[in-house]
Amino acid sequence: MTASIAAPTRAVVARYRELIQAHSANASYGFMERAMEIAEQQDVRRIIQAYTSFRDVRTSFAEAVESATLEARRAGFEDMRQELFRLGIREGIGPEGSRRYALPSTEQHAAQRARAIARIERATEAAVGRAVRLRKSRGKEVRILDLLAAADGALMGEVYRAERIARTETQIGYNQARYSMMRELGPRHGLRQRWTERINDQGKPLDNKVAPDSFAMHGIISDPGGMFIIPKDDRIQTEKQGKKIRFPPLRPNDRAVLTPVLGQNIRRGT
Repeated sequence: MTASIAAPTRAVVARYRELIQAHSANASYGFMERAMEIAEQQDVRRIIQAYTSFRDVRTSFAEAVESATLEARRAGFEDMRQELFRLGIREGIGPEGSRRYALPSTEQHAAQRARAIARIERATEAAVGRAVRLRKSRGKEVRILDLLAAADGALMGEVYRAERIARTETQIGYNQARYSMMRELGPRHGLRQRWTERINDQGKPLDNKVAPDSFAMHGIISDPGGMFIIPKDDRIQTEKQGKKIRFPPLRPNDRAVLTPVLGQNIRRGT
């Protein structure tokens, strides 16, 4: 993960834990108020729906992710600004530029994020459903405490998914700002854009988290503001090969960064 976005990512995960704890307490209280009626009927669907109302967590978590993504965009702008300075480019990239390049998420991007967050809700519903069906298959009544334990365990077990959402979203925001800068400034200054993974100049990974598809993508060059063509390489998922992508990441948890290179440095892997 880029150092600039590590802090906002950690903040999102901490916020998720806080939301889950608050949700657990609130849901337990509201659920217990109508538990007897539902439990007496032993209506599996109603029992599941009664406890897994996730709207409060979903909304607040989405807001936390959007805030972190915006912070990541600002970081992407500032880091790119410093990199362009080192290349001798200063025109049009004053500090005020963050207002132009670090913009909120588009509706399409927000919808994609919402779908990812909804998977947490579905996982919780599935966990409660399994707990209900298990007890019924054994001829036992559905106990309220079993449902509470199943739902709470599922929500806390989804921390890894929340962290993946946070990490991926901030990486998207970080690169989106850099892409916007390259699209505007690159043609003016003879720059091209490079897909850069956590791999050194000798082709060695910088840590043990570099995946095979990262080696396949590392060093690909495209025109500023253009598209990267995903190579036909066995290390990359078949359905992605040959397709085009504007900027990293290629997949969840991918830590690739879009970097600027001068026109003469356009060899793959340089």
